[in-house]
This record gives sequence, C-alpha cells and structure tokens, in this order.
Amino acid sequence: MLARQGEVQLGTEIARAIRQAVKETAPTRTCSASTSSTPAAQLQGDQWDGAMNYAGFTFPLWHWLRGYKQDAHGMKDVIASPVPWPTAALESAWRSRMAALPWASRCKQYNQLGSHDVPRIRTVVGGSDALHRLAAVVQLTYPGIPGLYYGDEIGMKDVPRLGSRGA
Repeated sequence: MLARQGEVQLGTEIARAIRQAVKETAPTRTCSASTSSTPAAQLQGDQWDGAMNYAGFTFPLWHWLRGYKQDAHGMKDVIASPVPWPTAALESAWRSRMAALPWASRCKQYNQLGSHDVPRIRTVVGGSDALHRLAAVVQLTYPGIPGLYYGDEIGMKDVPRLGSRGA
C-alpha cells in the first residue's frame, strides 16, 4: 500500500530503496510492512522481511474459532456462516499462504490476534475465555512474531462505535 495512487505505482521501487538504505545502515534490522493485503510478492527477499499477517494467520484462525464472517467498508451486508471452519480448512489456508513465502519471511511475519485495524480477539470469540486462551496458545507457537495489541492480554473487548480502539 506504499506509493500507490491511481496510475502511479511506485511501491516496489520505494520498498527496495528503503530496504537497501536500512540494510546498509543496520544489516541485522528487519524491514516490516503494514498491509492488509496478501504481500507475498513483496516478501521474496528484495523488499520487506515480513508483514502484518492478517490473510496468512489472523483471518483463517478467526474462521476456525468462530465461523466465517466478512464485511468491507461501504458494504451494506456481512457475509457470514456461524459454522467454524474444520481444522483441515485452517491447515490448508495456512499451508497455502506459507508456501508462497521463503522460510526467512515466514519467521518474520507479524502474527496478530487483533489490532487497531480489526476487532479484538475477545470480541471475535464472543467473550469466550477458552477460545481466547486457545487463540493465544496458537499465536505463540505459530512460526513468526506474535503481535500483542494492548488490552488483549487482559481480555478487553471492542467498544460500540469505537471498535478495538475503545478502552
């Protein structure tokens, strides 16, 4: 989502320049992207080291824990099924997303249960302590970097009209 405006699409060039500058200055530092898309093309070793892993970790886990639910900004209806994904569907989604990345990038994916951009995990699992704990165990044992959003460690839920940013 970097340097993209209509016909102007400079994301690749700018990401490569940022990476080069960072690695020349501090070779062991990690360059991470904040994106809601599937960034596999940018994670092949010449742009970002890792990225927010919503599509590859968070959303499949949510669907496994509580069923499928998808909305979008400006979309009137929510597409939903209260039936949780079978474990085989979760495994298949994770495997297909991970297969597109080199191992070094997999280990630097930022795996979140929730964030300021999406609902909190406690809200996603309907307040269930057991599902919240299961999600945390999965997150802490999955390849990548676990990202904790403030308040998730104590079970904060979304606040009406403020979403995950409410306290």
